[in-house]
Formats: sequence, structure tokens, C-alpha cells
Amino acid sequence: MKRLKKTAGDNVTEKQILELKNNLEGLRESLQNTIYEATKIQRQADKIGGEIGRVIGGQLQSYFIGTLNNFDSGEYQPGSISRFIKLLDDFLQEWNETEEES
Repeated sequence: MKRLKKTAGDNVTEKQILELKNNLEGLRESLQNTIYEATKIQRQADKIGGEIGRVIGGQLQSYFIGTLNNFDSGEYQPGSISRFIKLLDDFLQEWNETEEES
């Protein structure tokens, strides 16, 4: 079984990194489902209009949904799921290239 040593530590396996990536992808799916549901609620509040539409609909869109979108796919958002997945992909690619050279 391949062992990843670099920044992942001496005893980490490729399987563990792939499981972590899979779990992050599951978290991303849950986050996207939450964004979808929040968008439905925001539209519902907007249809009601008035203060409810402005406060609930507006704040859901501006703060809640926007923030969740950043944590899902924000390229420059520290802690975004897409950045974590890219980090793991880059790490695995570099590691595999190093293995091929050996």
C-alpha cells in the first residue's frame, strides 16, 4: 500500500487521503442542498414581500446563501470546500509524479 509522507505525515496512506476527499465531497453535497433549500425559502419570503421579503429574503440572499456559496466554491475563501479538495488533488498528483520518477 502506498504511503504518503510529505506534508501529510509519515503514516498517512493514499487511501486515507482519498477517504478524506470523499468525505469533503459529501460535505459539499450537503452544503449545496442547504443552499438550494435556503434559496427556496428566500424566494418564498420575496413573494410575500414587504418587510418579510426585505428582511428575510434579502438577508438570506446577502448573508446566509452568499456565505455558504463562498464556503462551497469560493476560490479565495479560506476554508472553502473547493480549496480543500484542490489541495488534496494537488497533493496526490505531486505525490504520484514523485512515485513515477522513483
